[in-house]
Parts: sequence; structure tokens; C-alpha cells
Amino acid sequence: MKNLVNLNENNIGHNCRYCSAEINIVDYSFYGWRFLYKCVCKSCQSTFLIDMPIFTGIPYPAIYDKNKNEIVNDVPSWWGEPLKNISSNLISDNVISDIKNIKKKDKLIIFNLLDIVFGHSFMRLEKLTQYIGNDDFNEYDFLVLIPFQLRYLIATFESELSVVEVKLPFEHYKNCFTSIDEEVKSIINKYTDVYCETLSYPQQESLKLGTLNLPIDKWVSDINKVVIVYREDRTVGITKRKQYQFYSRLISLLNRIDAEIYMIGDKDNYLFKGVNDLRVVTFSKTTDDLWNEACSGAITIGVHGSNMLIPSLCSSYNIEFVTNDKLYNFGQATSFLETLNQQETIQKYRYIYGDEFLSDIKPKLVYEIIKSIIVKMNYVFDAVKEEKHGDLDEVRKKYLKSNNANVDFDLAQKIYHFYVRVRRKLNI
Repeated sequence: MKNLVNLNENNIGHNCRYCSAEINIVDYSFYGWRFLYKCVCKSCQSTFLIDMPIFTGIPYPAIYDKNKNEIVNDVPSWWGEPLKNISSNLISDNVISDIKNIKKKDKLIIFNLLDIVFGHSFMRLEKLTQYIGNDDFNEYDFLVLIPFQLRYLIATFESELSVVEVKLPFEHYKNCFTSIDEEVKSIINKYTDVYCETLSYPQQESLKLGTLNLPIDKWVSDINKVVIVYREDRTVGITKRKQYQFYSRLISLLNRIDAEIYMIGDKDNYLFKGVNDLRVVTFSKTTDDLWNEACSGAITIGVHGSNMLIPSLCSSYNIEFVTNDKLYNFGQATSFLETLNQQETIQKYRYIYGDEFLSDIKPKLVYEIIKSIIVKMNYVFDAVKEEKHGDLDEVRKKYLKSNNANVDFDLAQKIYHFYVRVRRKLNI
């Protein structure tokens, strides 16, 4: 229960910023991205809006003085700025695109999945999966505030939820909307006890991401797809032109392997030969399904970021390019399946580290990793899978194929290295 904030409790762990006296909660505001306490000091009567301890509000609780119209504590500007002059900046437009309200119990838990960043919204959604089918929470109803971009992901268990869907571009979720506040309050008034999930950064090993409405294929008998997740704003190399050269070279190398090559993500002016280009400028209703099916059972590759969350879930193998300054959030943009054991996890998730522009990552290296997976691991994992249930003679044949593949692979490597040594010696 430590992850639940009880709205009936009055102690929020803050005192008055001016006289240090105790403050009382007098109201709540559910404006979308921000869930706020309205508080009044018992002594000097100063009035504050304070972030509830939900997601980013846990490490950065902003304290806003309503009379001074300013933030009165030290928080990052990206977090504090949206609250400035909040009274005059409230938006009355109805941004709710769908409401589904199911009341079965007397207790309610609210999950606020709205965020200005897709990756953060997805991490909030990850936390929700822990509650689905969990007997410890049978006495609660669940209310989920969800961006329309993520609604399809909860299709397999949505019947168990009350849902408020909001339809906005992600960057607009930073605004404060009275329509969301009014709708949430109308729903929670029906309950005797109301809680908000803190949605703190999840511990991946306890999640149930397999419940999401995704074509997850963690164990295929034949790896025959490579999917490049393309971002024009986070490049491999210092410029988009360098990224184009990187991927063009990589695609040229990959065309030597018996595998289909796909590209998903941002559509820009660069065109790539030898790929199934599924990139788009703007999303349609079918974009997510098309991309997810492409990633299902594939080797997915791309620059570390929220763009890799769903590809890393659907794929059989995932390769991410990570800059050294992103070591602190290692794995934050990767979705780890709890149904994989330790060996399978190490096998599936690969990370290639580079400088701040990833300019020292070479296409040849990436190609060799992908090639080793396709040439070697297709045989090995197929044999391992069959070992439990298959005919012994057939299993032995598959291991033999694996050994032959290793021999062929090593021979090709030796020929290549011999060729390089000759060139260096002759200074060609």
C-alpha cells in the first residue's frame, strides 16, 4: 500500500514556506499532467498549490503561491514553468474524447497516465499492469486517465477499468484543463475511499507487460526480420546526413543476409534502398499495428530512447545505441519481459555504447552482431527449444547444424581477417 496516496489523509509532508506552520489540504485539482493539492497555512493563511507525489511529482514537488503567482521552491524549469499564472492559464476546452465509468466497489485507485513524453506515459502504464488480476486489490475499482495514443495497449484488460481518454498531442498535456478536473471529481464523489497511485519509476521485474495488447514474439524458430527504428531528432552521428550514411552502409551489409529489412519511425527527406520503408510523417489509425507487427519476432535496432520501448517488447532481439551520458538511465527506454529468464534476457537485449554523438559506432560492428544472431542463434535456440519435447535424433541434427554454422562463420571471419592483414602489409 506504500505506493498509494490516500486523498482522505491530511498530512502531505510539507509546512508553510514562510512561517513553517502546519498547512491543511482544502481541495484537490486534477488538471491532467498535474494532480495538485490546494493548501492553506494554519498560521499566516498563505495559499499554495503543491504537486501530489505522483511520478515526477515525487522527486520535484513544486510549491506554487497562489497570491504571488509564482513557484516558491527550487524545481527544474520544465516542471515549474507550466504552473506559472495557473489561475489565468486554465483551459476550459473539453479535451476528453471518451469516458467509460464502471462502479463495482466502494474504493477507487486513480492511475494518471498523462504526460508530455510518450516514454513517461508508457512507464506509467507499465505500473498499471501490476494491478490487473492482482488478488491484493480485489476490493478496488480502477480509474485510468489515458492519452488516446496508448488506449489500444489496454484492450485486453480494459473491461476491468473505468477510463477517461484525453485526445491531445503529447506536448499539450503540460497544460491544465478544467474539463479533466471536473470529470475526475464527478467520478470520485461516488466512492468512500479514493487513492492515487504514485506511479514511481517501476521495477521492471515485477511487471506483467505480456498483458498489453501487443504482438509479442519472444521465441521464434527462425529470425528473418531486421527492423531499424529511425529517429530524425536523435541520430547515429552528429548530423542527419551522417545517420543516412550510417544506415545506408548497414543496410548494404545486411542485404548479404537472408533477412527482410524494415524501417519504422520518422519519415524525412532521406530515402533508403533495399528496405521496406514504413516510416510516416503523421500517424494514422493503422500505424501502430503496422509497426508492431513488423517488430514482432524481429531483431530491432535503434538509438536509445522512448522510441525503443514497444519495439523492444515485440522483438525477439533488441539492439540499442547508447551514449555514455545516458548510462544513468540504462534500461529506462527498454521494456524487459518478466517471462524471460536471466540467460534469455542477456541474449535478447544488447547495448552498444558510443560517444555523445554515437559517431564512433561503426556499421560493420552492428552488422556482425546481427549476423551472429541470424547465422548462429537460429540453429542454437531451435535446438534448445526442441530438446525438451523433440525426438532425440532430430535434436542432435540441429546441434550439428549449429556447429556447422559456427565453422562456416569462423571460416568466413578468418578469410576476412587474412584479407585485411594482406592489405595492411602491402599498404593497399
